[in-house]
Amino acid sequence: MRGYNVKIANTVFCIYSYYSGTLDRLRPYITGEPADYTVTVEPSDLEEEYAIQRRTRPEGFNDAYIHSFKPEFAVLHRKISHLMINHDMLLVHGSCVVADGGAYLFIAPSGVGKSTHTHHWLSLLGDRARIINDDKPMIYCRDGSATVYATPWGLSDAPAGDNAPLKAITVLRRGTQNSIREISGTELFIELFKSSVRGDTADEQKRISILQNRLIDAVKCYSMTCTADIDAAKISYRALTGNAF
Repeated sequence: MRGYNVKIANTVFCIYSYYSGTLDRLRPYITGEPADYTVTVEPSDLEEEYAIQRRTRPEGFNDAYIHSFKPEFAVLHRKISHLMINHDMLLVHGSCVVADGGAYLFIAPSGVGKSTHTHHWLSLLGDRARIINDDKPMIYCRDGSATVYATPWGLSDAPAGDNAPLKAITVLRRGTQNSIREISGTELFIELFKSSVRGDTADEQKRISILQNRLIDAVKCYSMTCTADIDAAKISYRALTGNAF
């Protein structure tokens, strides 16, 4: 087991892990700053992760998974997500694109096409856009504003420390035509609850609910029915930013 400090969304963690793959994924976040927390992966944590994987994704639970760094990396993700709640940080399952200085988060169940949609923004905007996190961005919610931060958990190569002000959250639904509408915070809350980290205790869930409501109050809320083609991104970009290409 090796120890090293990483800085994620302005919080420093001293990580104790076993696998070189974990260190490789966290290497861009390594810092010499003192740690706010120590996070250790115990054998019992790995057993818990195996149980979660067997229950939720049995098709991916095999010897290759067990002997890879992925269970350990998932444990760290879970532990750090809960610790970050204490710092007004909410981890959300979604794909977040930054365009013209503002961040736009798209949430939906797996398979709907969040990543496809945000990558169409890159095709349309080129250097004016970037993916800050393609799966699990961290969002700071306080004082009437929200800021999205890059994390090691996701499918993008955003630099450690990358962040941008969040402007809008859009719930994506697959359809045969493209349409987008502004929705109430109440309607968004239901979908945001499904996409956010879950509390392990009643007190933690209460704290998460507070952060979710802060987030909704800080941004515009939309629902979009969309196809998988680039025309959907054209419509969402114009509606969310008010800009032309």
